[in-house]
Amino acid sequence: MDQSRRFFKPLNRWYQQILPNYCVLCDSPSAHPLCNFCVSNLPIIEHCCERCALPLPADAELCGECLQRPPAFDSAISVFSYQAQIPWLINQFKHRRQHAIGKQLTRACVNALPSNADYDQIIPVPLHWARLLQRGFNQAERIAMPVARHLQRPLVRAVRKTRLSKHQQNLTRKQRLANAKLNFEVCRDVDQQRILLVDDVMTTGATLESISTLLRRAGAAEITVLTLARTPKQTTYK
Repeated sequence: MDQSRRFFKPLNRWYQQILPNYCVLCDSPSAHPLCNFCVSNLPIIEHCCERCALPLPADAELCGECLQRPPAFDSAISVFSYQAQIPWLINQFKHRRQHAIGKQLTRACVNALPSNADYDQIIPVPLHWARLLQRGFNQAERIAMPVARHLQRPLVRAVRKTRLSKHQQNLTRKQRLANAKLNFEVCRDVDQQRILLVDDVMTTGATLESISTLLRRAGAAEITVLTLARTPKQTTYK
């Protein structure tokens, strides 16, 4: 097996040099899954709620929900609005194992981090072991790994998924909160730790809210959420 890998690795590099790759969105030649033109046209969040990263008009600092009921986490960073090409791209990464797409989107996450960002632990949102076995990888962990390397901070699997829950795509916010409430437990020391909690998409925020509440109870000093994408208000479940 090792000998065959040594043989095919340079051969694969040679093929990549003589055969063009193509952008997954426009089919133009590209060295990456997305060409520069398509990357420049992705729906970047220009202005958002300082607490939950919900896209907002430029003159607003907090969304109405965070004003009324602030979440358990302190702030959130999200790069893309979950619309246009983003749902398809994340689906390709998450369910079709297109890891190169995930890597390219994650680079945007790394670039979106504040220059003074400083955390003690980078914690990915966990998958239940059965879902992990089925999918083969945890997309939140794939996002968190290059972030942890960039920040030179440890990736810590401090939260465990204790119960296999049904998919949440078609659930309301209330149903998502009830679904997530008993699904997680903290399994590592987070006392007085500044935490960056990483996931792929924030829709209603129910999962991130539930995990952040548990981390608070375990003594976490500060929690920032980082996601690839945030669902805008007009398509967010109420």
